[in-house]
Amino acid sequence: MNGMADPSTPNKQRIEVRDLAKRYEVGGRRIDALRGVDLMIDQPGFYGVMGASGSGKSTLLHLLAGLDNADEGTMLVGETAVNELDEQALTLYRRRRVGVIFQKFNLLPTLTALENVVLPGVLEKLPPSELDARGRSLLEDMGLSERADHRPDALSGGEQQRVAIARALFFSPGILLADEPTGNLDMVSSDRLWSVLERLAGERKMIVLMVTHEAEAAARCRQVFVLRDGRNAGVIDAQELDPSELAARAAAVAGPV
Repeated sequence: MNGMADPSTPNKQRIEVRDLAKRYEVGGRRIDALRGVDLMIDQPGFYGVMGASGSGKSTLLHLLAGLDNADEGTMLVGETAVNELDEQALTLYRRRRVGVIFQKFNLLPTLTALENVVLPGVLEKLPPSELDARGRSLLEDMGLSERADHRPDALSGGEQQRVAIARALFFSPGILLADEPTGNLDMVSSDRLWSVLERLAGERKMIVLMVTHEAEAAARCRQVFVLRDGRNAGVIDAQELDPSELAARAAAVAGPV
């Protein structure tokens, strides 16, 4: 890995993005999803990314998660230069350095909640006793101890998303990336999930970076990065703002979100 830090080992919690660009070809037409994004997070906490549809929010998270490759620029997560990792190192990075949750819960329907949570450890052939202990502890932390043996179709949407969070935390990553995690949830379940993410950032001293269009969610964050046309249009200190104030400021920077 060219002398870079092993992506499977803990590093200082930091996200540093410089001049990040990503292009796609769609129907013979070039789409510039990101056009030179700069972003810096060097303290644990709960952070948000907002912007209008097509501003590059999800693309940014997918690149940070190692799920896609940037065309230009650099990404440092801890001391790991993500864009310089080979496929084997990327697999370790995705499994151990970052946790990722999406709008769709991506649980395997034939597995129980516990079996879904421990899947990352199964892939690394951890002993069954360790899998069980770690998985049950994570479900307990999510308030789901009594749902461990239920399959996804027996769980509510909010419960499924908390199972997905538990799975993302299996190897205790320093960074959790969340892409519209409450997009399929009602307001009560959404509010509970935002509280979980906020708590995790504080208790585990991790960076939680969430893409959202919900001002109620973003108002819980320390800072909100606003994207516009594939660029970072501004940063809002959100801690002292109520949702309506935050929505107004974000709209002033990037238009309605």
